[in-house]
Amino acid sequence: MKIGLLFPQSELFPAIRRDLMLGLSIAQKKDPFTQWEIVPEFIGAGALAQVESAINKCKYQHDCDMVIAWVNTKVMLSLQPIIAQLQMPLIVLNVGEHLSSPEWRQPYLFFHTAELWRSQMVLAEWMQMTFGGDCCINTSLFDSGYGLLEAYKLGLGRAGGTQLHLNVLKNPPGDFQTASLFDSLAAMQTVHVHALLSGGESVDFLQQYDAKTQEHSPPLSVSPFMLEEPIPASCSMQEAYTASTWQLNKTGNEESLAFWLHQQPDVPNVFQLLSYEVGLVLVETSKTFSNSLALQNALATTIVQGPRGIISLTQLPHEKSSPVLLEKIRIDVGNISRESIDEIVIDSSSDAHLFSSAKQAVTGWHNPYLFL
Repeated sequence: MKIGLLFPQSELFPAIRRDLMLGLSIAQKKDPFTQWEIVPEFIGAGALAQVESAINKCKYQHDCDMVIAWVNTKVMLSLQPIIAQLQMPLIVLNVGEHLSSPEWRQPYLFFHTAELWRSQMVLAEWMQMTFGGDCCINTSLFDSGYGLLEAYKLGLGRAGGTQLHLNVLKNPPGDFQTASLFDSLAAMQTVHVHALLSGGESVDFLQQYDAKTQEHSPPLSVSPFMLEEPIPASCSMQEAYTASTWQLNKTGNEESLAFWLHQQPDVPNVFQLLSYEVGLVLVETSKTFSNSLALQNALATTIVQGPRGIISLTQLPHEKSSPVLLEKIRIDVGNISRESIDEIVIDSSSDAHLFSSAKQAVTGWHNPYLFL
């Protein structure tokens, strides 16, 4: 079996290609009889034309049987007619920056994401239920260009929140200072605060928060990816809250995690984890592999156990019951300590508000979130 692997560029996570390859290679070792060949294809910023060209190259030049692609879901949905024409299975990986919808169901497309929208929604609901009052979201033009603001807004609404303030950073390229956000926060005096930032702006915000909000000191929640980037020793923070679907404090299947740790000393990061989980599915499907059509049918029916529990590629993201781990975090001279607060499961399989928001969502960004 030959697999095309599409990966984008990223200044924030430059090891994306290595991480995806590592996850697949460790999964392959689960069965010594499993044989597949990975063909990496660089897609730059992941624009529609770049992705389309890479898919065609995988099909016609490399003769791939399927493709795994770290891409923006909206881009891949735009290419669905081409994928259907090629009749080649394609698995979409990303952090889950867009709200999931039943309209995503397509015969040759499968989705396996970190469901960032889900963790943002759960985090917002918990913050609103815990602290009440109004909230201010601090973000940038880049970070606000996906479905994550809407996810947080939906979570606030689920808990009865009625007022949301949006505080958007409009720095020119290369300017990572967040002073203007704190100036606005001081004037707003909201009950609690959320940060959805990335890169240098994320680091600057975390470094400044305690000092800049000393008088008012509202409770803070942060996007989990703000804690995935290197944090300098000059950064300390008393307390904040975050949530994600990929922290492995509690595991769904200890054997699959133990197998990973036998190969690697550290638990997988989110990129390694998603590719490892997909790889576990491919190990099973490759046992009966004959051609792309048979592979498509196998991907639609195979269910395996992974580090977080059941993995089923036939489920759309909103149909999954992924637990969201809610955590209190502290930062001491750049070191993050985590305290588990709760593990929350929400049923989003028939959420009319979610589907309505997903349908109305408009974005101009083609690149997957965090990848430029």
